[in-house]
Amino acid sequence: MNARLVATLVAGLIVLLSCPAHGAGTVTPYFNATLDSNVMAIAVQSDLKVVIGGAFTQVGTTGRSYIARLTTTGALDTTFDPGTGADNGVNSIVIQADGKILIGGAFQNYNTVARSRVARLNADGSLDTTFDPGTGPNGTIQKLRLQSDGKVLIAGTFDTVGTTACANIARLNSDGTLDTTFDTGLGPSATVTDFQQQSDGKVVIVGYFTDVGTTSRGRVARLNADGSLDTTFATGTAADAYVTAIVPNGLGEFWIAGNFSTYDGTNSRRVARISGTNGDLVRAVDAANGPTGVVHCLLPRNFGVIIGGAFPMVGTSTLPRLAFISSTGRVESSYAYGTGPNGNVLAIALSEGGGSMYIGGAFTMVNTEPRTHIAQLNFPPSGGGGGGGGGSDDTGCSTSASGHQFTFSGVFALTAVWFALRRRRTV
Repeated sequence: MNARLVATLVAGLIVLLSCPAHGAGTVTPYFNATLDSNVMAIAVQSDLKVVIGGAFTQVGTTGRSYIARLTTTGALDTTFDPGTGADNGVNSIVIQADGKILIGGAFQNYNTVARSRVARLNADGSLDTTFDPGTGPNGTIQKLRLQSDGKVLIAGTFDTVGTTACANIARLNSDGTLDTTFDTGLGPSATVTDFQQQSDGKVVIVGYFTDVGTTSRGRVARLNADGSLDTTFATGTAADAYVTAIVPNGLGEFWIAGNFSTYDGTNSRRVARISGTNGDLVRAVDAANGPTGVVHCLLPRNFGVIIGGAFPMVGTSTLPRLAFISSTGRVESSYAYGTGPNGNVLAIALSEGGGSMYIGGAFTMVNTEPRTHIAQLNFPPSGGGGGGGGGSDDTGCSTSASGHQFTFSGVFALTAVWFALRRRRTV
């Protein structure tokens, strides 16, 4: 083998084992649904079907009031029949391990049966009558989550559940009745938009509130497992404006986002990474890397976070309404979907298996592709596209389980070497 062939072979191997070039993500062509209004909640079942909630009343040509299920192609799943459905918006959906579905929102009835803002559905979309919250909360639920013991945490804008004072967050038993052992006292002073429960049962809450009980808390706080305020968490000024979303980052910390510009007095534009131990700022996202408009939803990826919202830009990069911020707080400008969604992104969910994601919102196009209020997107070949527990090497390239990804250029180079060697042997 001569020196030229050796050099070509080495070059081919380098390209083959190098990281793929960063580039745009794509809209999945085979998933296409038609809805008449916004999607605000998405939950993916283990069979890959997609349960959606929002402000819509029609899917395709079929009436579906605020709740529906789609097949893997985006077609309406007619085996999921909610009857007349909810009578107002659905903001949050949780799928239980047994296939039953929890929903929360602004509705007061489900299929003509009284269900105030929270209900549980059977897998076929019918109402599960064994879960009955009675008169329920007297205001909108923004978020609900299921505990491992079957109890349900609900949060939003309400001050009573039934006849019991419960300010903006409460816990229900598995049958829908109020769990009175979870007592927040005076509770958060304003809306709780989102929350995450930690392994010890404590609950980190975010929203519009500036106090919890009589204690000042800047829109971020932690409650003990019994609902009382954890006085060791977020004791600084925290966020200077409202927080819309919180997700864990896989490192015992949280990403939060919303409309704030500082956290604990440090500039951090609408996104911040905070400690899961004490709520202190871990990583600020400065103006050069932060979105220029409000963030509505988050999806953790590779210890960083995908952000969706109303922003036209992130830092100086044109990344309309969808972007990726790395674990170091830097925007990946190459993580893009062309012209992006043409309306606000209000919900993000990971597909089953993690190979793609769903977005929902007020859009009707994604990068010039018609997509009315929901789309499935393939991840761009960048740091945001790896697995949730994966990582990246020190060059910032996303790695597969073996630490490498193949590229067409590398394969082409090695193929050229193989043909050259065969020709040399036959000469």
